[in-house]
Amino acid sequence: MGLRERKREHTIQVILEAAAEVFGTDGYHGASMEDVARATGCATATLYGYFKSKDELFTRLLTQRMNEYVDGVRQATEGSTGFWEGIDAYFSFFVDHCKHHEAFNKVLLLVMRAPTAGTTPDPAEADAFNQTYLMLICSIVQRGIDEGVVAAPSPLPVAVNIIGMLHANWFASLLDSSAYDLAVGVNSVRALLKGGLSEVPR
Repeated sequence: MGLRERKREHTIQVILEAAAEVFGTDGYHGASMEDVARATGCATATLYGYFKSKDELFTRLLTQRMNEYVDGVRQATEGSTGFWEGIDAYFSFFVDHCKHHEAFNKVLLLVMRAPTAGTTPDPAEADAFNQTYLMLICSIVQRGIDEGVVAAPSPLPVAVNIIGMLHANWFASLLDSSAYDLAVGVNSVRALLKGGLSEVPR
């Protein structure tokens, strides 16, 4: 990558970070390209030289966050050994990541509930993210099957349910974080797994 390309990529990252703050503060509909330009410290015309619209900017930010999340899950779990160590590493990362990005995630939840054109990732990118994410958790569940901790013929249904339970807790915490503690909810998922994985139906 040449100097010009590196400079452009650096500028894009600065814009995306500023956009995340603006969207997190003002919401998707309340934010404007002028707001993002102001937060970035550049002219609005300059911002349009990188992103043609607010929709394009938001979609690029969403795609980046998806990739960062799945990379984070991979990094958090790749050094773990055994099923429970992998689960604990995954759950710990999940809670920390969700809390760190809470403001933007609240905006994302609203957009997911009422999506408009240009506010959702490319279907192929979303499919790739979901497949990679699912396979990472399947690899942890497979450890449990190999260890005799998880009584299931395949890791897939167990991984799907683990992800589903965690994300249900994430939704609940976003709807009202003052009334619902994400960490407590995730710990309850761990307790459920601890008590029931030896009896997964075949």
